[in-house]
Amino acid sequence: MRRRHIFLLLLVVGLESLFLTLAHWQWQRYQQRLSEVAAFQQQTPITLSGTFLNAQTKALDNQPNPTNPEKIGWRILTPFQTASQTIIIERGWATPQPLTNFTISQTQITGIWQPFPQRKGWLKGPDITINPNQLAFLNPSLIISTTTGTHYLAATTTTHPNLQAQPQPPFNPQRHLSYCLQWLALALTLPILLLTTYFRRKK
Repeated sequence: MRRRHIFLLLLVVGLESLFLTLAHWQWQRYQQRLSEVAAFQQQTPITLSGTFLNAQTKALDNQPNPTNPEKIGWRILTPFQTASQTIIIERGWATPQPLTNFTISQTQITGIWQPFPQRKGWLKGPDITINPNQLAFLNPSLIISTTTGTHYLAATTTTHPNLQAQPQPPFNPQRHLSYCLQWLALALTLPILLLTTYFRRKK
C-alpha cells in the first residue's frame, strides 16, 4: 500500500473517531438537559418568611425576556434573610432601570429552587460588568459574603410591578440533539464520499 493511501486511511479513521466522539458527547449533553427539564417541571413552589436585604440587590445582565426572548434585560437578585440563613432570590425579569426601583418590604416569597450555574471550559469571562451592581454571571459571593447551599430561589409570584416573576427554564435540549445528528451525518457521509471517489477512479 502506498504511503499516500496509508496517510489517507489514517486521516479518515481520525476524522471518523472525532465525529463519533462529538456525536456521543452531544448525545450525553442532550440526556443531561432532558433530566434538567424534567426536574424543573416537577418542582413544587415553596413559601419562605423573612426579610429582603434591599441594599444588596444586584442585576444579572444580558437576560432574555421570558415571553419574548429577543428582548434583553435584567434578572433582579435580592438576598433574603430567614430565621436560619440568607438565601438569594431571583425575583424576575425587568428592563434596565435604577435598582432602587425594586425595593421590597414584603416578608414572604414563593418560588422554586434552582442550582447556581457553574463555569465550564477554559475561557471564562468576568463575573461583573463595569458597574459593580450589574453581574455578568450569577456568582453568589458577589451578592452576599456568605451563602449556604448550592441553590437560589426563583420567584414564581410577583414581588414588584416592574418585574416579571417567571423562572427561566433550563436550556432547550433539542439543540444538543441537532448537533448530535449533524456529527453523525458527517461520520456517515465521509466514507460514502471516499468510496464513491475511489470507484469512480477505478473505472
